[in-house]
Amino acid sequence: MPLCSEPALDSDPAALQDTRVNSFRILLPLALAFGPLSLSSAWGQNKVEEFRAPNGSVFLLVPRPLGTVVHWASFTSLGRIHEGPGEIGLAAASARSSLSGPAEGQELKAASRAQLTELERIAEKLWAPKPRPQASDPAELRAKLLHSWDQLIRSEKIYGFRKELASLPSQKLQVHTGVAGTLLQAQIARGRVLAFASRMERRRQQPALADLQIQLVLERERLAREAQRNGLAQGDERRSLTDEALLLALRNHPLRRTLLPRLSQAKAVSRAEALSFWHRHQRPERCVTVLVGDFDPERIREGLRRIFVRPAPGQAAPAIPDEMQQRGLRESRIQQPGPRRQVLAYRIPQGLRPGILRCLAELLASGPGSLLAELRLELGPRVQWQVQARQPELGYPAFFVIETQERGDLSPLHKRLQAATSALAKGTADPTRLEAALRLEQLRHASQREDSREYAAELARDWAMRGRAALSRAALSPKELLAGAAQLLQDARLTRVRSEPSASPSKDDE
Repeated sequence: MPLCSEPALDSDPAALQDTRVNSFRILLPLALAFGPLSLSSAWGQNKVEEFRAPNGSVFLLVPRPLGTVVHWASFTSLGRIHEGPGEIGLAAASARSSLSGPAEGQELKAASRAQLTELERIAEKLWAPKPRPQASDPAELRAKLLHSWDQLIRSEKIYGFRKELASLPSQKLQVHTGVAGTLLQAQIARGRVLAFASRMERRRQQPALADLQIQLVLERERLAREAQRNGLAQGDERRSLTDEALLLALRNHPLRRTLLPRLSQAKAVSRAEALSFWHRHQRPERCVTVLVGDFDPERIREGLRRIFVRPAPGQAAPAIPDEMQQRGLRESRIQQPGPRRQVLAYRIPQGLRPGILRCLAELLASGPGSLLAELRLELGPRVQWQVQARQPELGYPAFFVIETQERGDLSPLHKRLQAATSALAKGTADPTRLEAALRLEQLRHASQREDSREYAAELARDWAMRGRAALSRAALSPKELLAGAAQLLQDARLTRVRSEPSASPSKDDE
């Protein structure tokens, strides 16, 4: 997928709608036409209880009558940005591999341990920096690695731990590693929450990482396909204008190296090295877990306090440095075939409430309730624009992106767009449209809370990014929305990239 997924710009205005809020776009004219909506019950329900376990882990408990299941979502600061030189793919590989290994009370046979050691030797040859004369072909080594692994899992219960989790029962177990963190989700039988929790703590303390080498191969191959598909190589013409803007905006940040991994520099990683990486980053003090479901909060809280006691060994990895502040607008102009395009990418301030971004996207989009609604009627289909409020999901590059396209002069659109963003930043935007966007956000928020699995995941991610501010259930006010707009829509946070079909490419910075 691209650095930030986006719908393609084409001649159909409907294709320009932000996919995050598209299902609610039809409600915006109604929000304009009718008075305030009463959503106090949706905003006031599901009280969140926060507590910190003895080992430093944060838990957020959300009791909700759901019948027989509890949704678990755990976010840990273990992501791609934490990988060192040559450790490409290690974060995702170690997170997935932590669910492999024997069940509790079981051990791998001596022969199986010897086979795992042999797998490491094959992987070391596979990721050797420079093939030696008469060295095996990489494709041959990969085939040998997979064959050896296939033989091993036929004779040994390498995935006994996963089967143990499934027998609790727990379902829909998923692990996703992003740039700055890893999200683990599961659906657990109501009476087995503490049993699942004890196994998650055992996973943190003593991960087997049995299939590490296989997971590392698969993750690196996935990254290679992604880079090839999206043109992430330096100067690749297939790279989207939005990706160009993000890479320019992140020029002085370690995240740029993460988004442009040099797979040719990937090195072999032993299980011992992976364990060291795991314990430096899989820290309880950097983990938040959300439970949503039908449970007794007091019983669950006391049980979790007894389970999550032991702190992590060793020293935590140092925090990733903040991006160096821009001195002003960053700009780039490139040559691309097709119509003229422009991308405005605003770096989202840390801690900004996600609802503010969604409201601003509504106000600047091409829908009937936006500040630019009349422009659609005035200029017709020859001009197109889309606005996307990209949340910092799993630490993904967080930017508020406006992309425009016109088969002709872009000036009319850009002037109106500049006027609209200026009105929002100065607090002079149409109050009626502000209220409509805020009511639409209330509807979206209330609907999202109905999906307990997604609500648990969003709350875990939001807490990791904003801390206790994520617990606020108060509805957005016009004053808060305009203050957020003023904080976001400024040149010191803006990177602009323009494409010209015939002009020579040039670059200017600040």
